[in-house]
Amino acid sequence: MAKELTVNIPSTSVDEAIEQLNIAGVFNLYYEQPFETKVNENGYGVEIQKNQDIKLHIVVEEDTEVNGVLRLVSETLQVSAQEIEQADISLQIGPIHFVDIKLRNGWMICYEESVDSKLEKTIYLDPQAAFGTGVHETTQDCLQFILNDRFDNMNVFDIGTGSGVLAIAAAIKGAVNVTAIDIEPVEREVAHQANLNQVSNITVHQVDILEEDYEFPKDIDWTIINIGAEETVKIIKRHRLYEKTNKFLLSGVVEWNEEKVTTYLENVGFKVLERIQSNEWVTALYSK
Repeated sequence: MAKELTVNIPSTSVDEAIEQLNIAGVFNLYYEQPFETKVNENGYGVEIQKNQDIKLHIVVEEDTEVNGVLRLVSETLQVSAQEIEQADISLQIGPIHFVDIKLRNGWMICYEESVDSKLEKTIYLDPQAAFGTGVHETTQDCLQFILNDRFDNMNVFDIGTGSGVLAIAAAIKGAVNVTAIDIEPVEREVAHQANLNQVSNITVHQVDILEEDYEFPKDIDWTIINIGAEETVKIIKRHRLYEKTNKFLLSGVVEWNEEKVTTYLENVGFKVLERIQSNEWVTALYSK
């Protein structure tokens, strides 16, 4: 059974401690940066708590002698064995198991590692590292819009694609060209999810769309952005997407910042076709 050794270390010393442990041959470790969640006008943010102790966790696999690792950590970090807390974390090791999600429109998000045949009204996900597990309200509400519509022969852009679940939904609904953009290197994960859903017409580009230049086509049927109000307005304005897009599906917007997005889009010729709200999160479809 796997064990975890936890050491309290000053935040200013954590990088040095990790380096010392790596040199000593201890690699399976992680730590939690202390932070406080803050509500701001764009939604939620985090404030890193400085000058606090950090819990450095060392995972000891079940076939490793715990006392030997305990002595090694004690000697390397110059702390006593009594200062090191041992905890059984066997339930935290291995993949996270998700429960299938039934969307409000009859579709389902199904978490299967392998799919032999595609069931109707089902999107398959095998969550990896990118955002977009299907659990968050914004993802589900975007899927509500996409899966209720038709995308036959359409050109779709999904900005901030993460796992690619929204891009995949558009492809399932008939989009002929789907371009998925993300600041992170998500191409392999999106390809994996696309393969699960038997779609192959998704192109992934890694680019910081807020800071870097990118050549968008002049005729985009749908642009999907599930990020946040401030970032969404900046992206649309920077790349003049209001001139190139027929419909915007926007989410990741909190109710107290929705007016900023709506007012901006109305000023450039768009109107709200439909909106839904889950808790504080607003998802809306805008059209020229």
